[in-house]
This record gives sequence, C-alpha cells and structure tokens, in this order.
Amino acid sequence: MSPENPILLQLLASREASLKHLEALRSVPAPSRQTVREHIRSYVFLRYLLREEEHPDATFEELTQRSIAHTARIAPELVRELDTTKDCMGSTSVMAKKVLLLRGIERNLSITLPAVASARVVTLDDLGDLVWESLNPPSDS
Repeated sequence: MSPENPILLQLLASREASLKHLEALRSVPAPSRQTVREHIRSYVFLRYLLREEEHPDATFEELTQRSIAHTARIAPELVRELDTTKDCMGSTSVMAKKVLLLRGIERNLSITLPAVASARVVTLDDLGDLVWESLNPPSDS
C-alpha cells in the first residue's frame, strides 16, 4: 500500500482500532453493561470515522447520517434529502449503513441481535444495552 493514499490508511487504521473494542468484549467472560456500552460507543465512532467529542449527544440515526455526509463530503441535511428516494427494496443509505454496522457487531461477537429490537435503537446506549443483553441472555431457571 502506498503512502499517497491517506484516506485508505485512515480507513484501515479506524477499522483496526474499532475491532480492538469488540476483541476486548470477547475477552471478558461477562462484561458489565457499562463496559459494553463504552466499547460499542467507541466502536461506532471509529467505524463511522467521527469524533465523539464533536457529537456527544447525537442519536444513532444522526451519527449514521453524519458518517455518510462525512464520507461523501456533503452536508448532513443533504443525506436526509437524498435518502427520500429509496431503492427498490424500500431501503435508504442510512438504513443500509446501520444494518451493516449491526451485522459487523454480530459477526465479530458471535451473537444475534433481535431484528425488532435493533430497529428500535435510538441512542448508542440503547445499542450497547442490546449487545449486552445478547451477550448475557437470561438463564432458564
């Protein structure tokens, strides 16, 4: 890989750094809810190439839109405007990006996130809680 491609280097470094957060979760037998939330939050910001300090209270939807805007180098408002035209499956680019991120979490943690609950995620804490619940299923007593 040549040094003249800084965007590719940034993407690869971000992917590697984000995966370390999921590896940390895999290495702990029973991570606390807060630990899962923190690692998932960091994972999302790294995968989305965003800085947490610039978007501390953004929703999952807003972060996804901002990530698309950042990557496409357009205003976040344009993402919403452009996404009003859905593909033939009724999916927007924001939905597709969120689903890909969720599938990456599932694959790397060997879990399955419930589809309905995944669709209801609003905040990154909601996402962290969903991952925590999937890592710690209730025991049948």
